[in-house]
Amino acid sequence: MCLLLSCLISNLFGATINLVWDANPAAQNVTGYQPYRSTTSGSGYVPIGAPVIVTSFSDTVADNGTTYYYVVKALRGTEESGFSNEFSFTAPLPPLTAPTNLRLQP
Repeated sequence: MCLLLSCLISNLFGATINLVWDANPAAQNVTGYQPYRSTTSGSGYVPIGAPVIVTSFSDTVADNGTTYYYVVKALRGTEESGFSNEFSFTAPLPPLTAPTNLRLQP
């Protein structure tokens, strides 16, 4: 089982969600991991990016204000594990800025 954690780096054009997980010590000869994402809890997961050989992944196409549900599968050659536990995260909207240049209209 993978245990997902997350942190966020936000900017005006979108969000980067950095996922990390723990490798299962009982899994032997793991060759990589495939992260999946959905906007629906419990279903609709689609692979994001190519499989990785490390226990982390940066989702750089996340939209601010959207809740994402993440899971990961371990890979061994052509074999795939079941899904990890699900982790959800809502990428925050950028700070709301005050209007500027207030003046009297003649």
